[in-house]
Amino acid sequence: MLTPPRAGAHGRHKQAGQSARTPPEAPPRICRIPEPPRTPTSEKTYNPLPVRLPDDPTLRAQIRDAVRAAAARPEVSATVAAIYADVQSAVDARRPKCDISGRCCRFEEYGHRLYVSTIELAAFVSGLTGLPTSQREKLDAAAGGWDGTGCPFQIAKLCAAHTIRPFGCRIYFCDPTAQDWQQDVYEQVHARLKAEHERLGVPYYYLEWGDGLRVALADESSGTRLRVLNSG
Repeated sequence: MLTPPRAGAHGRHKQAGQSARTPPEAPPRICRIPEPPRTPTSEKTYNPLPVRLPDDPTLRAQIRDAVRAAAARPEVSATVAAIYADVQSAVDARRPKCDISGRCCRFEEYGHRLYVSTIELAAFVSGLTGLPTSQREKLDAAAGGWDGTGCPFQIAKLCAAHTIRPFGCRIYFCDPTAQDWQQDVYEQVHARLKAEHERLGVPYYYLEWGDGLRVALADESSGTRLRVLNSG
């Protein structure tokens, strides 16, 4: 999710990372990559230090399998779609201004990060399969040439995956008047998303967008290239 200001800036949060915890007798139903510490900079904002997904093949495989298994379940995508519809209603009620500058998708330049949960990433992967072939080819070309900065799906300042974009992108606006309410909505919706992981029996991970894409859309033949075609 793109954690709005007080929670980070693209989440739009400015961070991610969590270590799985295993209870004594049974595996955890909810797995987490620890969220970074928050350093208050004002009453409404914080700037956590960057935390990246550890280079742990086992953990990456666990996340990949969790995302792909959830992406294959229609009820997961339906749950996420319902949450996104409520987010859109909240946005429509407030009518924040968007200048369509594209800056918010250039994370390093703008100074924030986008974070996503397991079911958001799963819904995105599932959503890719429903896009027209021509659009998927366009996204595949963009992902294949991604340099690792910003969002690989921003093309000519616009989001080429707009209809299936994650929650953080839907709630974040540069409009100064949106700073207060978007944080409150973000926290409410994030809590709802976390609860849905448990209800659906999906391991909960909270990942930086780029890390999530590298895990979920990795071209296993190359090890580095993102692949949109045949990703479902």
